[in-house]
Amino acid sequence: MSQNSLTIGNVSASAARTAINNAFDTLKTLHSGATAPSSPSAYMLWFETDTNKLQIYDGAQWIVIGEMDAANNIFHPIIGNWKLDLSGNDLTFAYNGTAMMKLTSTGALTTVGDITAFGTI
Repeated sequence: MSQNSLTIGNVSASAARTAINNAFDTLKTLHSGATAPSSPSAYMLWFETDTNKLQIYDGAQWIVIGEMDAANNIFHPIIGNWKLDLSGNDLTFAYNGTAMMKLTSTGALTTVGDITAFGTI
């Protein structure tokens, strides 16, 4: 895991090789680290190692787009305050940490609150 500026200065061949290898390491690990990269560019990805969150820089701020559950090898997409969880073969949609809807692999749907339908049910 590494972070660097991805800039290769006018240096000797061996120093350039080291800088290039460090840049490749940064790219292959998604700029991972406990703190955000110091000079982000728009659309840059960063994996925050202390929270296991994948973030994208929109040009002004970092936006969380997912969370990695490394123990179970599962990536959970996050959109705004919504998080999608996979447990076995069941999907759970949570809003601000509260499970609001669950869809099982058999097609059973469980919700919290009402369902408003637009069209035929």
